[in-house]
Amino acid sequence: MTAGDIFRTGLRQLLRAKGQSQLTILSVAIGVFSVVLIASCGAYASERISGELRGLGIDGLVVYLKESDLPGVSSGLGAELQEAVGGIDAAAVLNVGVGVAELRGDNENAAILGVGEGIADALQIELLYGRMPDESDIRRAAKVAVVDEALARRYYKRANIVGKTLLLKSGSSEETYRICGVARSKMTGFEAFLGENMPFFVYVPYTASPGFDGVIHQFAVRCAKTQTPESVSAAILAYLDSSHHTDGEYAVENISGYIDRVERIAEAVSVFLAAVGAVSLVVAGFGVMNNMLSVQALRRREIGILLAVGALQRDILACYLCESVLLCAAGGICGAAACAVLFGFAALFGFVVPIHAGMLLAALGVTAACGVLFGFVPACRAAALEPMDALREGAP
Repeated sequence: MTAGDIFRTGLRQLLRAKGQSQLTILSVAIGVFSVVLIASCGAYASERISGELRGLGIDGLVVYLKESDLPGVSSGLGAELQEAVGGIDAAAVLNVGVGVAELRGDNENAAILGVGEGIADALQIELLYGRMPDESDIRRAAKVAVVDEALARRYYKRANIVGKTLLLKSGSSEETYRICGVARSKMTGFEAFLGENMPFFVYVPYTASPGFDGVIHQFAVRCAKTQTPESVSAAILAYLDSSHHTDGEYAVENISGYIDRVERIAEAVSVFLAAVGAVSLVVAGFGVMNNMLSVQALRRREIGILLAVGALQRDILACYLCESVLLCAAGGICGAAACAVLFGFAALFGFVVPIHAGMLLAALGVTAACGVLFGFVPACRAAALEPMDALREGAP
């Protein structure tokens, strides 16, 4: 039998038992639907988590002193490192504090970041309106602040609130600041999960931050894309030890490494969930095997006739394997199409989950492989029949 004859025979046999075939196709479709749905949602969640973490602007290095009783970091260290150490795109003072921002008589939790010049590049801050604190503001300890867009919209229902004032409280310190800029919010993806517990970002000159004691605690460093954080970190420490004779007093923390670990965990969870979804596909595979065994038992006389007129055992094997693969492929296409329709419907409500073409092709490929795997035993049993035995047992 030619390949065309085998395909036509397998398709014809599949269409003969419509009810049984449809139920088997449905079971495979449910399995594929589960796998694609879970894998797509897992990949989407992983990408969103990675994007939100990267969007926070903390994927870089932080240079700081290990001992709190040391006199602090020099304000010129950032420029010095950029000039002396290769692979640094930006470096700026970053004193991190927490407190409360009071706007229009209401209080909100806030991360108060005392920043130096160049912080917009170091933290990848996207300014929407106004300006960031500059060298003059830092020198004069000007009471100016940049707030994120979410805080502005919370109280003024608009983003541009340049010129308004807010009160920052940290410990026993309270200072009034004039808003000189509005930055795009870095918390949009996390607010849905953490709600009011997520603090807003407020950027002020580090010299004017609430309770500033004259000590610079750390620098934020953004590495060049051509360099790894590990190599830049090692170069910074080597330079500080050799030129400043710090003898290990400085430390460099790789924030990117933490984000990478979170991303790997998210990817592992996504793979695990996809594996759980694949259980339904395995169950559907056993359904295919059961269907093919039932079909083989019902067609013994037909198999005997084919063998009697000259069909080879490998032809019978190929026909049954073809029928099994067609069953699984039809179920795979139906399941993938149902998933695409579901995601298209969800997109109408703003929940956009992309379905990767590679994922669909992989799902269809695995489904076809399941057809071969679970159809092999029934096909072998059909091909192993003796013509006379098959004709005798299949006779009415």
